[in-house]
Amino acid sequence: MIKETLKQDLKSLICEGNIAKLPTDHLNDYSTLKTVLIKACGKYKNNSFEFPYPAKVIINKLLTGENINFKKEFQFFATPKEGVNEALNNLIGGFECEYLEPSAGHGAFIDGILEYRPCAKITAYELSELNYEVLKEKYKDEKRVSIIQGDFLKVESTKKYDVVIGNPPFSNNQDIDHIMHMKDFVKDNGQMICYSSNSWRTGSQKKQQEFRQFAEENFMYYDIDRGLFKESGTMVATTLITY
Repeated sequence: MIKETLKQDLKSLICEGNIAKLPTDHLNDYSTLKTVLIKACGKYKNNSFEFPYPAKVIINKLLTGENINFKKEFQFFATPKEGVNEALNNLIGGFECEYLEPSAGHGAFIDGILEYRPCAKITAYELSELNYEVLKEKYKDEKRVSIIQGDFLKVESTKKYDVVIGNPPFSNNQDIDHIMHMKDFVKDNGQMICYSSNSWRTGSQKKQQEFRQFAEENFMYYDIDRGLFKESGTMVATTLITY
């Protein structure tokens, strides 16, 4: 349970976008407040703490007193622009298409699609509440983009799209689960373009072996340079899959 003094200090912060400014008046315990904000991925700068997400969302979560795993929340590897362009270079067909982005992150693919296909209409899902808040603010005035918070794997494939594109999570074979679900949302004569790990190509687990066989029979894919995601904090080997 959160201490009353910490709660008071959190409530006194002035949130503007991704910035939480310290108040000019007295704080009960700055040392504890600073520790909590840094653990929540805040970076101190000019009497403020800056977060990768809307500060108000962070503070509200801290005020609940829950044991929030911010490190887990922040462990997504954003697709760099080069990676977005690599995927979009595989697009075929018309310019006025309906796109689905199943794990939108901070909108790298959305930005690329809007630039590459300005007439596109995009539906994007995002599981993380923090990422969703970023997307909601980022595209609040963009009528071509619809953002939905939720688990894409639980969405029924009743609506089909011209293009399903994205960079799903890799760990624990999540990429396999996402890709097998993503393909069910593709229209006849549509496309799926996505990144995956390389684990399924050499792994001995049953799921990996079954996916490997399915991919060899149904997908086209090729290796991606390990350095592509370096700026996002990982050197993992990746594969680009098209369907």
